[in-house]
Amino acid sequence: ETTDGEPVDADTVTLAAPRPQAIPKIRIASPTVGPRYGKELIQRVIRREHAAMRRCYETARQTAPSLEGKLTIRFVIGPDGRVTDAVTAESLEPGMDACVETVIRGLTFPAPDHVINVRYPFVFRAA
Repeated sequence: ETTDGEPVDADTVTLAAPRPQAIPKIRIASPTVGPRYGKELIQRVIRREHAAMRRCYETARQTAPSLEGKLTIRFVIGPDGRVTDAVTAESLEPGMDACVETVIRGLTFPAPDHVINVRYPFVFRAA
C-alpha cells in the first residue's frame, strides 16, 4: 500500500541490478635503475605481485573511491637479491603507500652481487 492508501502492483516494482565492480588498472612503468642490472628483470619480478598491488589499491579506494594517480617507490636490492629498504618517493595516499612498500619489501630478485638502487613508478587508475 502507498502512503495515500492506494494498492501497489507488485509486478511494477523494479530493482536495479548491482553494477559490476570494475577491476582497477595498474600500469607498471619502467624503473630507473643503474646500467648493470636489467629493467626487464625488475619488471618481471614486480609483475608477479600485481595481485597484491591491486589489493592495496582496492583497499585504499574503500575510503577514497576517486583515488587515482602515480605512486613512486624507491627501493634497494641487496647483493643477495632481497629488498633491504623501500620508501615512498612520490605519495598517492598514506595507507596505500605503506601497503605497496610492504609488498616491495617482500620481493626477492636474482642476486646482483652488488647493491642496486631502484626508483619505480606505478600508475593506478579505476577502470
